[in-house]
Amino acid sequence: MGGAAGVVAVLAMTAGCAGKADAGGQSGARRTPAVTNARDFGAADLERTVLTAKDVPVYRVTRLKADKNPSNPAPGVEPAVCRPIAHRIGSADDARSIAGDVRVVVAKDHSGAATLSLSFFTAADARAAMDELRAALGRCTAYEIPAHVEGGAGVPVSEVRAGSGHGALGDESLSYTDVTGFADDPDTKIPGLRVVVRVGNAIVSFRGSNLDQEPATVPDDLVAAQLAKLAEGTA
Repeated sequence: MGGAAGVVAVLAMTAGCAGKADAGGQSGARRTPAVTNARDFGAADLERTVLTAKDVPVYRVTRLKADKNPSNPAPGVEPAVCRPIAHRIGSADDARSIAGDVRVVVAKDHSGAATLSLSFFTAADARAAMDELRAALGRCTAYEIPAHVEGGAGVPVSEVRAGSGHGALGDESLSYTDVTGFADDPDTKIPGLRVVVRVGNAIVSFRGSNLDQEPATVPDDLVAAQLAKLAEGTA
Protein backbone atom coordinates (compact mmCIF):
# COMPACT_ATOMS: atom_id res chain seq x y z
CA MET A 1 0.00 0.00 0.00
CA GLY A 2 1.57 3.31 -1.03
CA GLY A 3 1.03 6.88 -1.99
CA ALA A 4 -2.00 8.96 -1.09
CA ALA A 5 -4.32 5.94 -1.12
CA GLY A 6 -2.20 4.22 1.52
CA VAL A 7 -2.17 7.28 3.73
CA VAL A 8 -5.96 7.59 3.46
CA ALA A 9 -6.41 3.95 4.45
CA VAL A 10 -4.15 4.13 7.49
CA LEU A 11 -5.57 7.44 8.68
CA ALA A 12 -9.06 5.99 8.43
CA MET A 13 -7.96 3.05 10.55
CA THR A 14 -6.22 5.10 13.24
CA ALA A 15 -9.12 7.55 13.33
CA GLY A 16 -11.09 4.63 14.70
CA CYS A 17 -8.51 4.13 17.41
CA ALA A 18 -6.68 7.07 17.73
CA GLY A 19 3.65 24.91 10.96
CA LYS A 20 2.28 21.81 12.99
CA ALA A 21 0.47 21.24 16.24
CA ASP A 22 2.77 19.08 18.33
CA ALA A 23 2.01 16.46 20.94
CA GLY A 24 1.65 19.09 23.62
CA GLY A 25 -0.68 21.03 21.39
CA GLN A 26 1.80 23.91 21.29
CA SER A 27 1.74 25.40 17.82
CA GLY A 28 0.63 28.26 15.64
CA ALA A 29 -2.89 26.87 16.05
CA ARG A 30 -3.02 28.44 19.49
CA ARG A 31 -3.03 31.84 17.80
CA THR A 32 -6.32 31.07 16.06
CA PRO A 33 -8.96 33.42 17.51
CA ALA A 34 -11.79 31.88 19.44
CA VAL A 35 -15.00 31.53 17.42
CA THR A 36 -18.24 32.79 18.87
CA ASN A 37 -21.30 31.07 17.45
CA ALA A 38 -24.36 33.30 17.32
CA ARG A 39 -26.76 30.44 16.56
CA ASP A 40 -26.89 26.66 16.53
CA PHE A 41 -25.80 24.75 13.45
CA GLY A 42 -28.31 22.37 11.85
CA ALA A 43 -28.01 19.47 9.43
CA ALA A 44 -28.49 21.83 6.49
CA ASP A 45 -25.32 23.69 7.49
CA LEU A 46 -22.99 20.70 7.28
CA GLU A 47 -22.01 20.83 3.62
CA ARG A 48 -21.19 24.53 3.68
CA THR A 49 -19.19 24.43 6.91
CA VAL A 50 -17.03 21.30 6.52
CA LEU A 51 -13.60 21.73 4.97
CA THR A 52 -13.16 20.98 1.26
CA ALA A 53 -10.23 21.00 -1.17
CA LYS A 54 -11.24 24.50 -2.31
CA ASP A 55 -10.56 25.79 1.20
CA VAL A 56 -7.09 24.21 1.39
CA PRO A 57 -5.80 23.84 -2.19
CA VAL A 58 -2.43 22.41 -1.12
CA TYR A 59 -4.24 19.36 0.29
CA ARG A 60 -6.23 16.48 -1.12
CA VAL A 61 -9.49 16.09 0.78
CA THR A 62 -11.27 12.72 0.71
CA ARG A 63 -14.69 12.18 2.23
CA LEU A 64 -14.96 8.86 4.03
CA LYS A 65 -17.99 6.85 3.02
CA ALA A 66 -20.09 5.32 5.78
CA ASP A 67 -18.77 1.83 5.07
CA LYS A 68 -15.18 3.08 5.43
CA ASN A 69 -15.80 4.90 8.71
CA PRO A 70 -15.25 2.28 11.43
CA SER A 71 -18.19 1.72 13.72
CA ASN A 72 -17.99 3.28 17.14
CA PRO A 73 -15.97 0.93 19.40
CA ALA A 74 -16.73 2.64 22.71
CA PRO A 75 -19.40 0.30 24.20
CA GLY A 76 -16.96 -2.63 24.49
CA VAL A 77 -13.89 -0.68 25.56
CA GLU A 78 -12.27 -1.54 28.87
CA PRO A 79 -11.69 0.05 31.28
CA ALA A 80 -15.05 1.81 31.04
CA VAL A 81 -13.58 5.11 32.22
CA CYS A 82 -11.83 5.34 28.85
CA ARG A 83 -14.97 5.03 26.76
CA PRO A 84 -15.43 8.79 26.17
CA ILE A 85 -11.95 8.80 24.58
CA ALA A 86 -12.62 5.73 22.44
CA HIS A 87 -15.99 7.23 21.50
CA ARG A 88 -14.13 9.45 19.00
CA ILE A 89 -15.87 12.63 20.01
CA GLY A 90 -16.97 14.63 17.01
CA SER A 91 -17.08 11.64 14.68
CA ALA A 92 -19.97 11.14 12.30
CA ASP A 93 -21.04 7.91 14.00
CA ASP A 94 -21.64 9.54 17.39
CA ALA A 95 -25.19 8.50 18.28
CA ARG A 96 -25.89 11.92 19.79
CA SER A 97 -24.98 13.87 16.68
CA ILE A 98 -27.56 15.61 14.53
CA ALA A 99 -25.30 15.45 11.47
CA GLY A 100 -21.66 14.62 10.84
CA ASP A 101 -18.95 14.22 8.23
CA VAL A 102 -15.46 12.67 8.22
CA ARG A 103 -12.69 13.69 5.83
CA VAL A 104 -9.10 12.56 5.35
CA VAL A 105 -6.81 15.45 4.41
CA VAL A 106 -3.37 14.75 2.90
CA ALA A 107 -0.84 17.39 1.80
CA LYS A 108 -0.04 17.13 -1.91
CA ASP A 109 3.66 17.27 -1.05
CA HIS A 110 3.12 14.59 1.65
CA SER A 111 4.29 16.98 4.36
CA GLY A 112 1.25 16.42 6.58
CA ALA A 113 -2.06 14.63 6.93
CA ALA A 114 -4.97 14.34 9.33
CA THR A 115 -8.46 12.98 9.73
CA LEU A 116 -11.08 15.68 10.30
CA SER A 117 -14.46 14.94 11.85
CA LEU A 118 -17.20 17.55 12.13
CA SER A 119 -20.48 16.92 13.92
CA PHE A 120 -23.42 18.98 15.16
CA PHE A 121 -25.22 18.24 18.42
CA THR A 122 -27.76 19.93 20.60
CA ALA A 123 -25.97 22.65 22.56
CA ALA A 124 -26.36 20.66 25.79
CA ASP A 125 -25.01 17.44 24.26
CA ALA A 126 -22.00 19.23 22.78
CA ARG A 127 -21.05 20.69 26.16
CA ALA A 128 -21.66 17.35 27.88
CA ALA A 129 -19.47 15.48 25.37
CA MET A 130 -16.57 17.83 26.05
CA ASP A 131 -17.06 17.50 29.81
CA GLU A 132 -17.03 13.70 29.51
CA LEU A 133 -13.85 13.75 27.43
CA ARG A 134 -12.13 16.13 29.86
CA ALA A 135 -13.02 13.88 32.81
CA ALA A 136 -11.81 10.75 31.00
CA LEU A 137 -8.49 12.36 30.14
CA GLY A 138 -7.94 12.91 33.82
CA ARG A 139 -8.34 9.20 34.62
CA CYS A 140 -7.57 7.08 31.55
CA THR A 141 -4.04 6.08 30.54
CA ALA A 142 -4.62 2.96 28.40
CA TYR A 143 -7.44 0.84 27.00
CA GLU A 144 -8.22 -1.81 24.41
CA ILE A 145 -10.63 -1.62 21.52
CA PRO A 146 -12.36 -4.99 21.11
CA ALA A 147 -11.93 -6.98 17.92
CA HIS A 148 -14.40 -6.27 15.13
CA VAL A 149 -14.71 -9.98 14.34
CA GLU A 150 -15.13 -12.96 16.64
CA GLY A 151 -11.79 -14.50 17.51
CA GLY A 152 -9.88 -11.48 16.26
CA ALA A 153 -7.31 -9.51 18.20
CA GLY A 154 -8.20 -6.30 20.00
CA VAL A 155 -6.38 -3.03 19.41
CA PRO A 156 -4.35 -1.79 22.40
CA VAL A 157 -4.13 1.97 22.92
CA SER A 158 -1.61 3.18 25.48
CA GLU A 159 0.17 6.29 26.75
CA VAL A 160 -2.99 8.40 26.73
CA ARG A 161 -1.94 11.85 27.89
CA ALA A 162 -3.84 15.12 27.96
CA GLY A 163 -2.11 17.91 26.06
CA SER A 164 -1.46 21.38 27.37
CA GLY A 165 -0.48 24.74 26.03
CA HIS A 166 -2.32 24.64 22.71
CA GLY A 167 -4.37 27.60 23.89
CA ALA A 168 -7.95 28.69 23.42
CA LEU A 169 -9.66 27.49 20.27
CA GLY A 170 -13.37 27.95 19.62
CA ASP A 171 -15.52 28.02 22.75
CA GLU A 172 -13.41 25.30 24.37
CA SER A 173 -10.79 22.83 23.23
CA LEU A 174 -8.89 19.74 24.38
CA SER A 175 -5.98 17.76 23.01
CA TYR A 176 -4.38 14.47 23.84
CA THR A 177 -1.81 12.01 22.57
CA ASP A 178 -1.83 8.21 22.52
CA VAL A 179 -0.08 5.24 20.97
CA THR A 180 -1.97 2.63 18.94
CA GLY A 181 -0.49 -0.86 18.89
CA PHE A 182 -1.22 -4.16 17.19
CA ALA A 183 -1.70 -7.34 19.19
CA ASP A 184 -0.12 -9.45 16.44
CA ASP A 185 2.79 -7.04 15.87
CA PRO A 186 4.00 -5.65 19.21
CA ASP A 187 6.93 -3.85 17.61
CA THR A 188 4.66 -1.56 15.55
CA LYS A 189 3.30 1.44 17.42
CA ILE A 190 1.60 4.46 15.88
CA PRO A 191 1.72 7.71 17.88
CA GLY A 192 -1.43 9.79 17.57
CA LEU A 193 -2.53 13.33 18.40
CA ARG A 194 -6.13 14.51 18.61
CA VAL A 195 -7.25 18.12 18.89
CA VAL A 196 -10.95 18.60 19.71
CA VAL A 197 -12.68 21.98 19.46
CA ARG A 198 -16.25 22.96 20.34
CA VAL A 199 -17.83 25.88 18.51
CA GLY A 200 -21.32 26.34 19.92
CA ASN A 201 -23.14 23.10 19.19
CA ALA A 202 -20.48 21.96 16.67
CA ILE A 203 -17.54 19.74 17.59
CA VAL A 204 -14.61 19.35 15.23
CA SER A 205 -11.92 16.76 15.87
CA PHE A 206 -8.53 16.61 14.15
CA ARG A 207 -6.57 13.35 14.33
CA GLY A 208 -2.95 13.08 13.25
CA SER A 209 -0.97 9.81 13.24
CA ASN A 210 2.69 9.23 12.47
CA LEU A 211 3.49 6.01 10.64
CA ASP A 212 7.22 6.58 11.22
CA GLN A 213 6.66 6.12 14.97
CA GLU A 214 7.67 9.72 15.66
CA PRO A 215 5.46 12.18 17.63
CA ALA A 216 2.26 12.87 15.71
CA THR A 217 1.25 16.31 14.45
CA VAL A 218 -1.83 18.08 13.08
CA PRO A 219 -1.15 20.78 10.46
CA ASP A 220 -1.93 24.24 11.85
CA ASP A 221 -3.40 25.48 8.60
CA LEU A 222 -6.04 22.75 8.61
CA VAL A 223 -7.18 23.72 12.09
CA ALA A 224 -7.25 27.40 11.19
CA ALA A 225 -9.09 26.82 7.90
CA GLN A 226 -11.82 24.66 9.45
CA LEU A 227 -12.40 27.05 12.34
CA ALA A 228 -12.53 29.98 9.93
CA LYS A 229 -15.17 28.20 7.88
CA LEU A 230 -17.24 27.55 10.99
CA ALA A 231 -16.91 31.23 11.88
CA GLU A 232 -18.20 32.18 8.43
CA GLY A 233 -21.11 29.83 8.98
CA THR A 234 -22.26 31.78 12.01
CA ALA A 235 -22.60 35.04 10.10
